[in-house]
Amino acid sequence: MFRFLISLFSFLFLLFPSISISNPTSRDSFEWEGTKITNFIGDETDVVIPDGTTEISDDAFQGCESLTSVIIPEGVKVIGNSAFIACDSLKSIVIPESVTKIKAEAFMYCESLTSVVIPKGVTVIEKNVFKDCKALKSVTIPEGVEKIGASAFEGCESLTSVTIPEGVEKIGASAFEGCESLMSVTIPEGVTKIGKRAFAGCSSLETFVIPIGVTEVEKNIFEGCKALKSVTIPEGVKKIGASAFLLCGSLTSVKIPESVTEIGESAFAVCSSLKTFVIPKGVTVIRFGTFEDCESLTSITIPEGVTEIGEQAFERCKLQSVTIPKGVKVIKKSAFHECNSLNFIEIPEGVTEIGEDVFGSCSSLKSVRISPSVKKIGECAFAFCHALTSIEIPEGVTAIEEHAFQGCDSLTSVVIPDSVKKIEGAFVGCPALEKWNISSANPYFRADGPALLTKDGKKVVACLNSAKKYQIPEGIKVIGENAFNGCEFLTSIEIPDSVTEIGPWAFASCVSLKSVALPQGLAVLESGIFLHCVSLTSVEIPESVTKLEDSVFSGCDSLTSIVIPEGVTKLGGGAFYKCHSLKSVVIPEGVTKIENFTFDGCEALTLAEIPGSVKEIGGWRAIADCPNLTICAPEGSEAERFAKLHEIPFKAK
Repeated sequence: MFRFLISLFSFLFLLFPSISISNPTSRDSFEWEGTKITNFIGDETDVVIPDGTTEISDDAFQGCESLTSVIIPEGVKVIGNSAFIACDSLKSIVIPESVTKIKAEAFMYCESLTSVVIPKGVTVIEKNVFKDCKALKSVTIPEGVEKIGASAFEGCESLTSVTIPEGVEKIGASAFEGCESLMSVTIPEGVTKIGKRAFAGCSSLETFVIPIGVTEVEKNIFEGCKALKSVTIPEGVKKIGASAFLLCGSLTSVKIPESVTEIGESAFAVCSSLKTFVIPKGVTVIRFGTFEDCESLTSITIPEGVTEIGEQAFERCKLQSVTIPKGVKVIKKSAFHECNSLNFIEIPEGVTEIGEDVFGSCSSLKSVRISPSVKKIGECAFAFCHALTSIEIPEGVTAIEEHAFQGCDSLTSVVIPDSVKKIEGAFVGCPALEKWNISSANPYFRADGPALLTKDGKKVVACLNSAKKYQIPEGIKVIGENAFNGCEFLTSIEIPDSVTEIGPWAFASCVSLKSVALPQGLAVLESGIFLHCVSLTSVEIPESVTKLEDSVFSGCDSLTSIVIPEGVTKLGGGAFYKCHSLKSVVIPEGVTKIENFTFDGCEALTLAEIPGSVKEIGGWRAIADCPNLTICAPEGSEAERFAKLHEIPFKAK
């Protein structure tokens, strides 16, 4: 008989784990308010809560790190906020059917909890209830639950599957975020809302069926679900939120229902296996980064109703061809940047501007047809399109912005219409371009050998990068920004005294230029004028110059000496940066500050004479990596202080 009773109790315990066969923990181990436990003050690791208890109060077992098991008796109705929060060692919890409410964060951070059965009377799984229960493998959600709160199971990284019962209507934001072992989820038809980030970071989730009744795929909902191969979106969904499928690297295709009218920013960005996509007819805007870095995307269908293609919309996709519909009015910055398989593009009637960097680095792009409606070609619009051999710019274009065709090293022919008013720096780094195709009747520009001048003959706007030498005509007053930038074969340039202004980067990267005499009357050497002129050995700076702006001689490897006129009051940051051959420099009285990087990396510099007028040497790299340098300056000067601080040899003058 005794053995029979023991067997019976064992059997009953297996069937009904809520039946307590253990002795209850002493009431002295708890603090009470009537029948409500307010605090656990005992040291037991296995706790059996006494019969007669009706509520476990907020924070009652908070941070009980040694607690391993808890049996809650029938009669308890409420488990309070944060009741068992951060019970790191808690492995098992028996919750009776009498419990109807488990409040927010009740079991949050219970990292050892492996399974839980939620009682049938519970209707809401509150926010953060099981957040970061990292060992939780099994959870039973009963019929009757209507809502799963925000972050309810977030970070439950051992949870492999979950069945959401009939009756649930809402799944809160981040409800299952970071459940990285979750492979399957069953969601009933009654669910009408799934919150943002609900399944983000569920990196083992392979398939997902969104139930009928859901009208919005919220933002970031599947972000980082890198194993997701298939998702079913029902008719009736109107919006796909921003970053909804971001970083879903296994998703090869997805059918978007015709009911969808909006697809959010970066919705399918970095879906690296996505090959084809049909945008529904009701969508009017392709937003920022929608398909950015979809490196397998070869085909896209854009409907007639689309009016705008946003920034970086298709950046770094493998699109071989794309038809831009006639309704498109705006193509924004970097929309097709680095689509290296794209070989032809037609800009339709209605587009008025090709934005900055739109087709930049489309290295296979051979042919472009631009509509007469286009008025402006933006900065870097076709930069580094290495396969582009010719381009016809239609009548009506008024501005070709800086670097629009920079680095198009196969470009041999370009036709510039009479309507173009602005063109500075547009063709930097186009060495194959040998002629300006410009009408003699053009009201704004005229060709002068390799150079493009303003019609009035007062400004040099640009020069063909194939030019080897050029004598600037007398009467020119301005050499424009980037005018000779990238003229890698230019060995000689003659500048007349009529020139009073030279724009930034005017001779940058003229790698064959050895010497230049600058005209009297020039007041400022603008930023980067001789940047990376690696063969430049000498420059005559006129006495009229008062300022040397940033990076003016940066990277001039062969420059051995420089005479800075007495009237100069400013040396810009990086002015002589990495002038490896510069041996000595005398800074004139009147300069008050040496900016950061001004003489950084001047390895051959042995002597720098710095006047007492210099009151500030900006940054420790203003004079740095000059291993043979001696600074010569007045005693007590800022230069002496700097030399001593940085252990540079000093000589008083």
